[in-house]
Amino acid sequence: MELARISYECKDWMTCYWAAMKCISITNRQLSYISDGSCWGCEPHDLAAISSYNLNLFSEALMHGIDALQMSPNNERLRSNVELFKKKVARRR
Repeated sequence: MELARISYECKDWMTCYWAAMKCISITNRQLSYISDGSCWGCEPHDLAAISSYNLNLFSEALMHGIDALQMSPNNERLRSNVELFKKKVARRR
């Protein structure tokens, strides 16, 4: 997750996408002090969505944006991102 965050800050979208997807692929949460709770929330999907968008992978961005929004339904930024992603996907059709 830290690599995804740092890559986001550096606008290294390919690395951000890879790291976020790696984080998402981990489905078994170890209950120990090194398990960061934020890794199990909307942030990995949010970073996957943002990096996908910047890599022109708009369908992928939409999918992860929706996943992030489902985990944090009151987050207006996530809602706005999903609307943007929907428009980009619609334009591609």
